[in-house]
Amino acid sequence: METVTKKLYEGMFLVDSVLAASDWEGVLGFIQSLLDKVGADTISVRKWNENRLAYEINHKSRGTYILTYFRLEGSQVSVLEREVQLTEKLMRVLILNVEHMTEEDLQKATPAEKIEKKLAESEAKAAAPVVDESKEDKKPADEKPEDKKAVAPVVDEPKEDEKPADEKPAEPEPVVEAPSSDQAKPEAVTEATPSDEDKAKPEPAAETEDTKRSGEPDVVSEPDKKEQ
Repeated sequence: METVTKKLYEGMFLVDSVLAASDWEGVLGFIQSLLDKVGADTISVRKWNENRLAYEINHKSRGTYILTYFRLEGSQVSVLEREVQLTEKLMRVLILNVEHMTEEDLQKATPAEKIEKKLAESEAKAAAPVVDESKEDKKPADEKPEDKKAVAPVVDEPKEDEKPADEKPAEPEPVVEAPSSDQAKPEAVTEATPSDEDKAKPEPAAETEDTKRSGEPDVVSEPDKKEQ
């Protein structure tokens, strides 16, 4: 008995976007039925993307691409292509041999799945309640922090410059101004000394008893100039 070898294939099916939107599960079931009919081992059936067609096919301007991976005998590929041509539900099909692909390549997300994931994340963020972080930091006034130690009250100590109101300021000491050099100094009192002229003058004659009696002064004769 001969052993049948099945190869790995990629099948891209094109369906009308209106039909895919109205009966998505029915379209996937129909494709699966065709794969089972030719004896394929189905690995995955996923939506690839929805695009506008480069040209109209069967009067359709938009189409939805469905990506499939399956293992099939090489002789049955042509049979699967003929089955797609005979049905009106499927517009086109493209089958490629992808033996070089790994399991990781087969599990890569499609463009449609990436778009759906972004939409789901945005909807989840919009539905999530908004938490005000500023309120979380605030604590009730009666709640005491556990980690912080009690802080002793701060007592304002009086400053050195500040004095009680009832204390009178010290009276300033009188300032004695020192006499400046410009101020006139008191002149020293000196005894008058007789000059040479005063010394040359004869002293007045003392009063005698006769003059006191008569009240007339004694006449002293000057020496003759001739005698000098």
